[in-house]
Amino acid sequence: MLTDKERKRYNRQLLLPDFTEEHQRKLKESKVLVVGAGGLGSVVLTYLSRTGIGNIGIVEFDQVDETNLHRQVLYNETEIGATKIDIAIKKLKAGNSNTSFSLYNEKLNEENVNKIFSKYDIIADCTDNFTTRYLINDISAELGKSVVFASVANYEGQVTILNYKKKVNYRDIFSERPNGMAIKGVLPTSLPIIGGIQTNEIIKMITGIGEVLDGKLLIYNILNNSQHILKIK
Repeated sequence: MLTDKERKRYNRQLLLPDFTEEHQRKLKESKVLVVGAGGLGSVVLTYLSRTGIGNIGIVEFDQVDETNLHRQVLYNETEIGATKIDIAIKKLKAGNSNTSFSLYNEKLNEENVNKIFSKYDIIADCTDNFTTRYLINDISAELGKSVVFASVANYEGQVTILNYKKKVNYRDIFSERPNGMAIKGVLPTSLPIIGGIQTNEIIKMITGIGEVLDGKLLIYNILNNSQHILKIK
C-alpha cells in the first residue's frame, strides 16, 4: 500500500492514464542494480529514485575527474578527486529519502558479480567498456536476470533489453568481444536522451505498461533526430 505522503509525492504519475497505485506499488517493491554511476548512470539513478523505485544498488569504484564534469551531472568541480559513489548517494538521498540504497564501491569482476546480481530483479548496464558489458550479460543470463543496456558514442546512442522474455543475448549483437575500447567523443545532451529511454524501459518492465525493447535494438542519432528500431535475431 502507498502512504498518503507517497500519493502526494507521485501524484503526477498517478494522474497518467492507466497508471494506478498498483503500478506505483510495484515500483516501490522493485530492486534494480545500476552498474556505473557516470554519464548514463547519473541520469538513470536520478530518475529511478525520483520515480519511486524502492531499492537501488549502485556499483561504482571510480573517483570524480575533471573530464567527467561536462556530462556526469551528479558531480561538480568541488568534488574532483572524491569517490563517486559517496557523492552520488548524498545527492540521491536528498532527492528521495524513500529509496533504499545499497552501495558497492568496487570494480565488478568474476569474484563478486554473482553475489551482487543475485539480490536484484533488473540490471541496468551503464558501463563504458566491453569487458564489463560481456560479464554483465553472461552472468545475468546464468542467473536469469534481465539487463537494460544502453551506450552512447559520438552522436549515436543505443538501448536494448537482454535476457528477458525473448532471451536475446548481448552476444547476439556482438558475437565476439572487440579488443579494448577507444575513447570516443560525446555531447552531454545525448546522455539524458539515452539515459531517459533506458530508465523508461526499466519502469515499463516493472509496471507492465507499454511495449519494451525486448529483442529489439533502438538506435538514436542526435544530429538528425533519426530513430531506428532493429529486430535482433
